[in-house]
Amino acid sequence: MSTLNSFVAKIMVIGIILAFIINFGPQAGTACTPNQGPAIVVNGEEISAMEYSRAYTQQLRQRTQQARGEFTTEQAQAEGFPKKVADSLVETRLLAAEAKRRGLAVGDGELRDELKRIFDGVMPEGGWDQQEYELRVRSTDMTVPEFENSFRRQLSAQKVTDALMWAAEPTEAELKDAYQLSGNRARFQLVLVKLDAFKSKVDAPDEAAIEAWAKENDEKIKDAYSADESRWTQNEEVKARHILAKVPKNADLDTKKKAKAKIEAVIGKLKDGADFVELAKTESEGPSASKGGDLGWFGRGAMVKPFEEAAFGLEPGGLSGVVESSFGFHVIKVEEKKAAGKTPLEDARSELSKELMIKEKTSGLARIEADRIQKLTASEGFEGLEKSFTGSVTEQNPLGWKASDSNWIRLDSRSVPGVGSSPGLAHRLLKQKEKGICPQVYSTESGFLVCEMTDKKEADEAGYAEAVENLRFGLKYPRQTRLRQELVQELRSNADIRINWDIVRVPGSQG
Repeated sequence: MSTLNSFVAKIMVIGIILAFIINFGPQAGTACTPNQGPAIVVNGEEISAMEYSRAYTQQLRQRTQQARGEFTTEQAQAEGFPKKVADSLVETRLLAAEAKRRGLAVGDGELRDELKRIFDGVMPEGGWDQQEYELRVRSTDMTVPEFENSFRRQLSAQKVTDALMWAAEPTEAELKDAYQLSGNRARFQLVLVKLDAFKSKVDAPDEAAIEAWAKENDEKIKDAYSADESRWTQNEEVKARHILAKVPKNADLDTKKKAKAKIEAVIGKLKDGADFVELAKTESEGPSASKGGDLGWFGRGAMVKPFEEAAFGLEPGGLSGVVESSFGFHVIKVEEKKAAGKTPLEDARSELSKELMIKEKTSGLARIEADRIQKLTASEGFEGLEKSFTGSVTEQNPLGWKASDSNWIRLDSRSVPGVGSSPGLAHRLLKQKEKGICPQVYSTESGFLVCEMTDKKEADEAGYAEAVENLRFGLKYPRQTRLRQELVQELRSNADIRINWDIVRVPGSQG
């Protein structure tokens, strides 16, 4: 199987098999309730609760090893492990089905060859030992057919990923462009005339001026509104407190009854007029107890489902009954609530107009100052004015601008020292052919840039042959990853996927 000799395939094989080989012994923490049904169904194909639990446990082990210390289930929940594991299982099913459709599915002979290759290093002397192999498989609480079917799906899915390598292969022109991007570089002296420095010099416009400006600049207002829609969109949120009686995992019925009875007693005290905040401080067993059970504002998806449903079902001032979650038993009080909605453009128009007017005036003042500096440096450069642009106020530099060295920047640099993140700026700067003051003032998000090129180096054509393989790798694998993501997204959009969230818990936590 030649495709499995690729870098990506090797990583995949290690991920599947390494824990299986090293962690010889039963898979701890994979116990599931009998007959609880499938965890996930993908196009009619079931993924059992046991398979999900086994995959979750393996990922948890790997993450714990990476952390080099304790990595708790609570931390796993916070990192979204349940959904990540579920998504991974779904993707494998979808890609394995796609492999079959493309005629790439792994056959019995190919499967056996890969098993022998991978297990070769752990088998006793003398080569393949079927009994040893079956023993190792069964020690993981998997049957041989279960393991081989799982491995076959992984290999088939990987063959689809490997097939994308051909589409990801860069052309010679792309490789040479990449070489130029990595090899062409220059350094500059820079002065950034910041917009913020002029805000205090601009008076806030009155209502009449705002209204007049808005009538003349309707398109600018619409564009600003569309560019920052999240600012004007309010998701449904609640501000709540809770009191928790913890229930450990795998607790017996008596323990659960006692925890529930505790919350019922707390609810009785609250109904009799007890202060929720003070009661939470003494009775709650959650981390938020010291804050009177305060959870702050949260939206949907932030808490486990039973807690979320109870909280969002209450009105401000409302008190829940007993709410059971995977953490134990709760009583919840909602203090405030924000409905989902979006501020209409007309309601945002005055505020946006005011902001845009101030920005225009601020930008105009900054541009005048940048043009002045460029004219000043046109003949002597920053070096000739070295005493002026040191951050101190001088006659030539009344606002105390400071010149900074960009160090070497490349065509593909997304950040320019002294300016910050400014995609495309490096490319514009490096269009300059000769050393000296830049022929124009450059506009950035934070202000206007006046600069002087102090040195420049071109990519050495002689070094192309030596660099080409690294360049190929750098272009190919991000493309392959993107193509795989696009394929999976397409497959998911056309698939019937059903997830049992009582088995695959929605990421969330209660404080």
